[in-house]
Amino acid sequence: LKSLVLFILVVVLFYFSAILFGAPLIQKTGGTLLWSILVTALCVLPPLIVLPFKPECWVDIFILLKYKSVKQRYCVYNAVFTILGSWLGAFVILLDWNTSWQVWPVPCCIGAILGSSIGTLLGVYQ
Repeated sequence: LKSLVLFILVVVLFYFSAILFGAPLIQKTGGTLLWSILVTALCVLPPLIVLPFKPECWVDIFILLKYKSVKQRYCVYNAVFTILGSWLGAFVILLDWNTSWQVWPVPCCIGAILGSSIGTLLGVYQ
């Protein structure tokens, strides 16, 4: 139950952060919600599965960046690269090519998935 509550809270956090960064407020709420669910699933589900659910452990790993094992490093790299990839994917929206893959939230979703893949590879194999 704690994991579900945390997941929902992080979805809401990503949803409002997307709006603060310029996502459409009224027109594409479904796309923004789906993007926030995707990013939350990529960032929060792996730590929920791999790490113990202790707030002090999560603060040490994600805030203070004191990771000691490969699992912890994987979770940090995955979350950081997912968010970074999604943010970098937003730059494509600014280009004026008028193609279907440039519409919100498609580039950010693709960037998040690519960032998560890169973070996973770097976190596990470094």
